[in-house]
Amino acid sequence: LIITCPCALGLATPAAMLVACGVATRKGILIREPDSLERLIKVRQVVLDKTGVVTEGKPKVTQYVPNPTADVDKRQLLTKAAAVERYSEHPLGRAVVRAFEEENWGDLPEATMVKNKPGLGLTAWIDGHEIRVGRIEFVLGDNPDPAIKHPVLQTQQPTTWIACAEEGHFLGWLGLEDCIKSDARK
Repeated sequence: LIITCPCALGLATPAAMLVACGVATRKGILIREPDSLERLIKVRQVVLDKTGVVTEGKPKVTQYVPNPTADVDKRQLLTKAAAVERYSEHPLGRAVVRAFEEENWGDLPEATMVKNKPGLGLTAWIDGHEIRVGRIEFVLGDNPDPAIKHPVLQTQQPTTWIACAEEGHFLGWLGLEDCIKSDARK
């Protein structure tokens, strides 16, 4: 017959939770509620906000895909997108402006009546024409075109695609990539 005291288990569990929270904190993981560790066993999938967490947090424009029917080139596409995105605080918008500046093409055209639609994109007027930059559904507005799809290109990193349209006519895509941090685990 073996008799044990349940007090050991009652003391060991909270102590283990405390140690686990301390180790996690030293590795840059904040655990606000230690009992959330017990619920972690039920987690089947983790979704991370990747900008700056898993990646460098410095997206770059790496792809330019002008619409062949729009009669625009890389310069025109990037100029219109950057003129609108210069008013954005989003990291992708800043990357578009940075890409324009790196080309040394001079000054951006003046954009007026800029409106930010969070989660969708921006609208502005340049030389009397409405320019939209952002998600394809927003950019095309009342002119959806099921034939327009995200480009499928082989790249090293996942690509985020930003669409650009003028007066509801699709101008093209800008592809942005953000390098995965070297210390991020696969």
